Amino acid sequence: MILIVVGVHSCEVSQDNDALRNYAATVASLMQRSDTTSARFFNLLSGGQGPGSAGNLTSQVDENQLAASGELGTARGLSPPGQLSGAHQELILALRMRANAITAIGKELPSALQAQTSTTAVTSIAANIAQFYSSDVLYKDYVLPQILSASRSAKDSPSRGSSG
Repeated sequence: MILIVVGVHSCEVSQDNDALRNYAATVASLMQRSDTTSARFFNLLSGGQGPGSAGNLTSQVDENQLAASGELGTARGLSPPGQLSGAHQELILALRMRANAITAIGKELPSALQAQTSTTAVTSIAANIAQFYSSDVLYKDYVLPQILSASRSAKDSPSRGSSG
């Protein structure tokens, strides 16, 4: 009887560890995609576009906004292990901040490219860029440490074997 209980427990622990590993790998991949979208977006903004290219710029910004919204949707569809439910909510917030910032910046770009309205638009864009940086802090200082801590705890726990 004891062997059966130990065996069942071992399988449950193994499943928990697998779920944690899968979640961590999925989040890492998702954040890599989000970082690529962000880099592409900031490269686009620093491209020195003039007023005559506002339509093309807006189209490219829309593509980045769709990518960011897709990444947010992917995060919302994940099922985190129980110990990471708080980190998961913070992950969703970070990705929502990124998607919202791209959308808001995109709306301000046409005005930012016009001399008579650029000051207000540029100020708004700067505030939204700060939101991007805040999303990085949220992920790196809150989400990632929780995932790493849960992973370390799973590895360090003597009762957490890989049988099952």
